[in-house]
Amino acid sequence: MAGAYPDVPGRRMGWDSDGTVCVWRRLNVAQLTEATASQRAELNDEDDVNVVAQSSAWHVYFIFPEQREVDGIYVKIGAYTNAIGDVGISADTTNGLDGAWSTLISDYPDSTNPPGYPGYRENIVSTAGSNARGLYVYFQRDLWLRAVHLYGEISPGQTPDRLLFIDESTGLEFQLPKDYGDVPRGSARDFQMRLKNNSTVAGNNVTLNNIQLTAEDLFLGSGAWYTFSVGGSAFAGTVQIASLAPEAASQLIVCRQVIPVDETLGPHAGRAKATVGSLS
Repeated sequence: MAGAYPDVPGRRMGWDSDGTVCVWRRLNVAQLTEATASQRAELNDEDDVNVVAQSSAWHVYFIFPEQREVDGIYVKIGAYTNAIGDVGISADTTNGLDGAWSTLISDYPDSTNPPGYPGYRENIVSTAGSNARGLYVYFQRDLWLRAVHLYGEISPGQTPDRLLFIDESTGLEFQLPKDYGDVPRGSARDFQMRLKNNSTVAGNNVTLNNIQLTAEDLFLGSGAWYTFSVGGSAFAGTVQIASLAPEAASQLIVCRQVIPVDETLGPHAGRAKATVGSLS
């Protein structure tokens, strides 16, 4: 189904909970302040809530667990002009202060900051950043930062142990999020997928145990729209997979979306999340 908004340039990173570290510092000051869990979640959600501010020009850094391709970025601030400067990436930084950096966007367009939360789908800036271990956004003045959304995927050649979400229709990892377009409240639909353990690719041959699959949201309530059935089991908001051996895929997973008849109008962004209880 065609989207109701422009297509996103890639998968939206769950940087608030995927091991990414977010820190900030005032210009020419070495001290770094790390975002709390609640600040990370608020910066990666879709509302217009003020999250953090500084009293002068400042940088916000994102340090990824592995190198990533950066396909797009959305930044939301208070109502200022000429406030956002460069966006840069580094292939080798460890903390934001070290490493070699290059410019990804020479002057982030302030025109992407109109009022209202739907802007997170309308004003994404596409980029083509490769092998980024870190990313910064430079703010040229004091301001409130409200959101930073990053789009992209793990770089080729980077093979951390992880679960892959496999599209049943292609047999490949999902390259883009599911975009249902403008669908009516009170409607329902299914799609199929599997989870795959890629630890053999990483060279570790790790079995993943006690896997929990659920859906969540960071704003509004779309996480509750989704239930899952594994191998024909009853649909539930949270399901368990006992274990996945190296390179093994799960039984067929059916994800069902049911939109309540009284749901808030507007774009919603639920996400599926798989967590692993133990490794062996």
